[in-house]
Amino acid sequence: MVPKKAKDLYRQLAEEHNHSEVLVQTIVEYYYKTVKVNMTNLTHPRIDVSGLGQFIVKVSTVERGIEKTEKVLAVQDESTFRGYHFKKVLEERLVLLKNIQQKMLEAREERRKFREKKNESSIKSNLGEQD
Repeated sequence: MVPKKAKDLYRQLAEEHNHSEVLVQTIVEYYYKTVKVNMTNLTHPRIDVSGLGQFIVKVSTVERGIEKTEKVLAVQDESTFRGYHFKKVLEERLVLLKNIQQKMLEAREERRKFREKKNESSIKSNLGEQD
């Protein structure tokens, strides 16, 4: 499979859908910019990208990131403007990591409840069939 260059892809899509090449380029760039923002800001533990699949945040990666960020924050020097700015960036990153960790825990709990409910209903149906 030979990869296509972006300009060739834009031209081909524009011709297929009777739109200008600039419009197609703008839409594609906006879509992937939004995907990139969602991935870097950790807005959700699962991000689905059409044609590429799902990107799933790993629990261990988030936990290691939280530990590492907390260690760096503990020794961060904020006596200079640069140090203060870096500390604020780390604090924002820590908030994002803790938020995604909370979302992951909530999703895990929802899956656990769903499985329990499913198992409960299958047990009841099996007991009903035995009578």
